[in-house]
Amino acid sequence: MKVRLANQHDCESLSDLILASAPQSLTAIFDINSQFHCKGFLLSALANENGQFGYANHWVIEQQGAVIGSVSAWYSELDKTFHQATLHSLMQYYGAEHVLEVLSRSQLVQEFIPKPKAQQWCIGHLAVAESFQRQGAATVLLNVMSQAAKQHNKIELSLDVPIDNHSAITFYQHHGFKIQQQSILSQAMLDAGFSSHLHMGKSLV
Repeated sequence: MKVRLANQHDCESLSDLILASAPQSLTAIFDINSQFHCKGFLLSALANENGQFGYANHWVIEQQGAVIGSVSAWYSELDKTFHQATLHSLMQYYGAEHVLEVLSRSQLVQEFIPKPKAQQWCIGHLAVAESFQRQGAATVLLNVMSQAAKQHNKIELSLDVPIDNHSAITFYQHHGFKIQQQSILSQAMLDAGFSSHLHMGKSLV
């Protein structure tokens, strides 16, 4: 298995993996109608280099030349250009008619998923294709994230996982992550289709 930074040619595989990493939350944010939907947005955004859903913010793991897994990361010091690129991707796909609705839904997520603290390296979009699961790929990606965090002088990994994703929770606990808090959802969050999450962390020191 080989881990590398993603490139523009990975868009199709990456879009499927990202969607598989958190299908309920991502569709709750990005599904508007049959024309504007999560998969379409991911394909559009991943064609761009920068931003939260840009290809340069992702690592992929390959086996025999095929992309079988992905992971992304963000941290507190991301500069203004990162956020501008994310907004550009949203505007590019949804246009003025729908972008405010998507941003409003995204704001709901920020209410129950904590922002990264200065010492944290926040992991997201971690997924492995179903036919390659339980073969060590996710562990390899976590190890790469630990190395990247240390290179950025971070001392803690953090992530959020749906409370009903028991296999993922068990996996993270096996790798030293501890549950730090559980999200409390408002009625607006429940109406939008979000589920409760666990915030988990792992010390690197």
